Amino acid sequence: MQGVGSRRGVCYRCAMPTAKFPPQPPARRQGRQSPDSGTDTLQPARLREFQSIGFLLGALVSRISARSDVELARWNITGVQFGVCRMIHAGLGRTAAELCRCYGYDSGAMARILRSLEQKGLVRRERVADDQRQARLRLTEAGEHLLGETVPCMESLFAIYVSEFSSTELQHFRLDLERIYCGVTGTEPVIPAGRRRE
Repeated sequence: MQGVGSRRGVCYRCAMPTAKFPPQPPARRQGRQSPDSGTDTLQPARLREFQSIGFLLGALVSRISARSDVELARWNITGVQFGVCRMIHAGLGRTAAELCRCYGYDSGAMARILRSLEQKGLVRRERVADDQRQARLRLTEAGEHLLGETVPCMESLFAIYVSEFSSTELQHFRLDLERIYCGVTGTEPVIPAGRRRE
């Protein structure tokens, strides 16, 4: 994924010091056509010939990241910044170090992301009472307000991507993604792999 400030068509040098965000709702989509469908996309038959899981995962990440940036441009944030805000809100990224571990980013890249979010007035740091060297990350009121507007937008987008899945297929797909994540990060699955689909 590209770093903050390098997305095309959006200037991230402008700070957002207030909680004023555009009120317009996400644009309605017709049917279940993917927003990324088009003639520049490899067809499924060609992808099967390639038979590379790594390529498919990389291509999905790249396309989803680019589309997320387009959807979130009206709020002047990127998909990466949105994800960081969600992790902080969920309590899964209380410190910069925790966010680095979750995303696999180095400390310099994460510092730039957090600096941009702080400049926009979406994130703040709070010193830990018993250890002034550590700082806990918190969303500001503006950050909470931003998530209230952007989460429904992004959930609608991803609902289109998985609209052909049944609820059972979607549950299995999520579990398989968790297994891949555990394999990449070297962590233990919450549920043993052999019992995933019981």
